[in-house]
Amino acid sequence: MSFSPTKGSFQVSELAFGFLASSVIEKLESENYQIRQNAISDLISTIQTTASNRIEVDPFVDYILKFTNDENIIVAESCCQVIESLCANLRGNVALYKSHFLKIAINHLGSKRKFLSAFAKNILHIMVKSISPQTVISDVFTQTLMAPPRTISDVFNFVSSEITYGTIQPSMMTKFAFIFEDSINSDDNNLVESVQNCLQVIKSNDKNSFLTIAHRMNISNNSSHNMPHNTSNNMPNYMPNDMSNVSNKNSGANYYFYDEYNDPNEFSYSYQQSSVTSRSLDKMKGNLAQTSSKSLNFTSKNSSFIPAINYKRPILSTNNKNTANMVLGLNINRVAKSKSIFSSPEIDEIEIITSKPGSADDSRVPTARVTIGDTDDLKFPTDSLFGDENEEHNFNDANKIKSGIEIVDDIFDEDLYYQKSKSSRKKNRLLIDNSEKAKVVHHLNDQMKSNRRAKTPKSPDEKFLSILEKIRSFDIDQQNEAISKLFSNIEKFIPQITSHLRDVCSSLLDISEESHDALKCFQQLIKCQDINLSPLADFIAHHLLKLISYDLKDKQISRLADDCFSFLITSIHTQKALDVLFNESKSKNDKQRATCASGFGLVAQSITLYTQPLEALAELVVDESDEVKENAKKSVNLIAENCADFTKIVLNFVPDHKAQNNLITVVNNE
Repeated sequence: MSFSPTKGSFQVSELAFGFLASSVIEKLESENYQIRQNAISDLISTIQTTASNRIEVDPFVDYILKFTNDENIIVAESCCQVIESLCANLRGNVALYKSHFLKIAINHLGSKRKFLSAFAKNILHIMVKSISPQTVISDVFTQTLMAPPRTISDVFNFVSSEITYGTIQPSMMTKFAFIFEDSINSDDNNLVESVQNCLQVIKSNDKNSFLTIAHRMNISNNSSHNMPHNTSNNMPNYMPNDMSNVSNKNSGANYYFYDEYNDPNEFSYSYQQSSVTSRSLDKMKGNLAQTSSKSLNFTSKNSSFIPAINYKRPILSTNNKNTANMVLGLNINRVAKSKSIFSSPEIDEIEIITSKPGSADDSRVPTARVTIGDTDDLKFPTDSLFGDENEEHNFNDANKIKSGIEIVDDIFDEDLYYQKSKSSRKKNRLLIDNSEKAKVVHHLNDQMKSNRRAKTPKSPDEKFLSILEKIRSFDIDQQNEAISKLFSNIEKFIPQITSHLRDVCSSLLDISEESHDALKCFQQLIKCQDINLSPLADFIAHHLLKLISYDLKDKQISRLADDCFSFLITSIHTQKALDVLFNESKSKNDKQRATCASGFGLVAQSITLYTQPLEALAELVVDESDEVKENAKKSVNLIAENCADFTKIVLNFVPDHKAQNNLITVVNNE
């Protein structure tokens, strides 16, 4: 026996959940799986074309969720598509049901049934796009803190995909560094792998955010967790593979962060303050240091042993603006191969050739030869490196350096290392009066070279999505500008409009109550023959009829909406137009019924199946509203003019005798 909700448990008065007929409920609860499968497939289309304000969202979602346990996998998967379509149809209103949808998504994250796990991520993706991404992500992390590893792993997989799509900024993840830390220490291999992938994605998209997360993880390790400080060879290497270039020297971690932040003062040279312990290093890069931990003494009894170097970056010459970012070129000739220049006595000397790349005169900067002896002779106390505080010290005086480093020649160059201010600099050029300078006049046809990097032109898809985003903006100026661009480029954007047809229609209709331009643009959209609006005809017609029925101060809005409705009915397939008119003609609003009554006359020449239009018009010709009656009579006469024998058609297609008399009377009186 297949699963279905208890048959007959739902009492139907008129429409179930505000929009479903009782026959649909019976089909959904049928014992025949084929009937259930067809009913749930039809329900997807119904949801996509039904106004969200008609649907009782919470009870409907709870009802449909029961079908996820159906033994027919097609029915189970289709019910997920129904909820996804409803969530997408709600758009911004999904915030009203945030807690409900969030609970549904979290309950299905980590499910062993893959389609349910994908369903949960799709719901979260729609919520992230419709609501504030930071709010949704914060709620997800908060509500899954104590969840099973499988659920948390799915959360990290979802975050990775959203960062890749660009719906979530990597910087949002910095506040959740503690969750990364707790998860990376999990015994669950799938969870650890998910965190690895997420960190890799963050680093690929925003290196600064990645470094912030890594640094905060180090701080929390040393301050709040009772974790061993010894290097563990079994610690998982969860950092991206491209960190293998990190130096293996004593201060490897500091050098890594120094290079990334490009600021020597960002992290202190005191290892106690930098929070880089042997455990932290291994957690940042697995087995980072090839040298044993015994040889790396990161602490000192005397904190003044390691001097606080007050380093200033040399200022390069900026005489030529195009070479302002010039750096020193270094050619290092190694005498012997070794893993580290500070750990092997085999290296006797390193020749460093300093020059300005691309300089016309490379000989102006002399060559410096640095001789390095036994590394044990290298000492770093302040008095041995810089001399006494009261003693004048020339950094190029080789006699006062006791570290074994000998400067062969003076490499100090004033232009290279020190640049005087413009006011004190000598001007090595001819003094020419401004009036004598050659004046260059640029004409419009001149091709002027620019030092700016040329921007990559946006693709048509990017341009279209940018326009669509601005239409949804709350900034009226941006809206008007975007609507104007779309109006003038509809022919160019036909493929993009077809792909995002529902978003385009809903975006324009949502603001059409206050914008003439939006309705004019939508009218142009309807007139375009290459765009098929039939799948969304019910949705569009319902919105337009609401605009027609509103008692707006600006009557032009109603007139434009009426024109759009007429264009819609005549541009879509005739049978679809008759379905729309038949359904909307039952409205309680007089203006909407009057519009539908006249709509039947617009398609009178192309009608082949007369049952729907004649049954609807038979009721409208005796309507209480005079406007409705007049419009209905005109449409009946138009249909009669296009028929060879109208009376025979009425008798064949209209079974009710009273309705037959109403229609025949209208034609005879005319």
